[in-house]
Amino acid sequence: MNTEAQPTGTPSPTPPIPARNRAQEIRSRVEQDEKVKSASKAILAVAILFIIGGSIMGMMAVNTANEALAHLSQFADDELLELENGVKILAGELRKQVKAEPTILFILNYMLSALYFVLFFWSKRSPFPAVVIALVVYCSVQVGNAIMDPTSLISGVVIKCIVIIVLGKGLSAALAQRKQQRERELQAQVS
Repeated sequence: MNTEAQPTGTPSPTPPIPARNRAQEIRSRVEQDEKVKSASKAILAVAILFIIGGSIMGMMAVNTANEALAHLSQFADDELLELENGVKILAGELRKQVKAEPTILFILNYMLSALYFVLFFWSKRSPFPAVVIALVVYCSVQVGNAIMDPTSLISGVVIKCIVIIVLGKGLSAALAQRKQQRERELQAQVS
């Protein structure tokens, strides 16, 4: 039995990492990197979906607005109209709202798309916060849509679920990746 104490001030040698554990660690890192990349791709897909979906919805809104404006053309601007929900509004004000609605829809969808493009590029450098924001914004948009139109929950439910699952897995992987990185930094400081 060796009872000799090591001299003070000299670091104790770190035991070598067995090759099997090292291989498992590398495999784990690769798997997490793939999940993070998958989440980045999901963020990019959402950005593209907002462009395509926003354009389609915007064009449909333009057609609906044109039909509504044609119907409203029979009323004078100062004529008071009662809507189906009992709200009273001047015809001129209603025309302004109908004209503005498609523009607002285009702007909102394109701004969300731009945000997701920024999050996609940010996720390359800092995946955890980018994926968190992407997931929170996506879920918030879905909740907002559901509040405004409950039938929107059902439309595209498969895509919505896939996006949420991929972002969730990416979030988990980014969190694990961040934890491993911090552990490596701590080990480097100790060594």
